[in-house]
Amino acid sequence: MILYILLVAVGSLPLLVFLLKRRSYRRILHTGTKTTAEISHIRTQRYYKGGTYDRVLFMYLPAGSGRYVEGQFNSKVGKYKRGEQLDIFYLPQHPTKHAVPGSRGELFFLIFTIAILLFVLFACYKINEMLQQENVTYQFQLPALH
Repeated sequence: MILYILLVAVGSLPLLVFLLKRRSYRRILHTGTKTTAEISHIRTQRYYKGGTYDRVLFMYLPAGSGRYVEGQFNSKVGKYKRGEQLDIFYLPQHPTKHAVPGSRGELFFLIFTIAILLFVLFACYKINEMLQQENVTYQFQLPALH
């Protein structure tokens, strides 16, 4: 029983992390202070057998602060140029916590994390079903080498 609880807890962890980060992002957008940030650098990154994206680095000056704060986000290749300005939101009490409006992929990650949880629940069900069968002996045998 403890094993099942542990498996479900581990399976629900990605969903929990996603929901907490999403809530924090939306809170910053709704209660944060809007300011203009300038793009300071763009790095194009390619993954082996994967996609390509731009890592956009920007900096902004929070109101009443004497120093710039830096941040970054991922974007489609070529969408932004160095020196461009964009609107961001930040929390006045924590100027390093910021959010860039227009982030996408939220629905995909929500569905993906729910799918992980459902897979773990199904695996727990099948494991329990296998263990409930009477007089079943499980034995591991190595394949015969020819």
